[in-house]
Amino acid sequence: MKQGEILLTEEFDQEIESQVTLNDYLRILYRGRWIIALSFVVVLVATVIFTLTTAPTYEAATSVLIESTGAMERSLFDLSSLGNQSTLIANQTEILKSRTMAERVVKRLDLSDVRDSLQFFQPNEDGEYLPFREMVTILQNNMEVEHTRDTDILSVTYSAGSAFEAAYIANTIASEFQLLNAESNKS
Repeated sequence: MKQGEILLTEEFDQEIESQVTLNDYLRILYRGRWIIALSFVVVLVATVIFTLTTAPTYEAATSVLIESTGAMERSLFDLSSLGNQSTLIANQTEILKSRTMAERVVKRLDLSDVRDSLQFFQPNEDGEYLPFREMVTILQNNMEVEHTRDTDILSVTYSAGSAFEAAYIANTIASEFQLLNAESNKS
């Protein structure tokens, strides 16, 4: 073979290698069909088991309007009040997330008519009841407070094992927050 023929042969081999057809892909898939099928079945079974064994979680949300005292007296174009309002909303968000607020809510839930239907007050597998401190921590961990952009509204979301419990606790948080604000405004 001559040097020119070698170059042509190498170019021809590269063209053949670079042209992969649909049949080539189908052949590869056919050879690995058992691995693909087994992987699919394993993922499907794991997903079904996880879905059936996971306890459902329900969320309920309530909204809280934050109003500062003397809002009517402020001028429409008073720019200094804008910074004060954002600080007020940030403060109210932190109050809602606070341990003191959570303790007040747990105490109020303990005195409610539906106390026995709430998961907080049910014994665990050993027949023991949760201590107060742990109830407060659970309440804080399952509660989310978010500020709705460009408004004076805070959204309080609570997650629980039943729809009733989530809604009842979310409403209790909002109600207790209102009482706390009324008490602080009196003093």
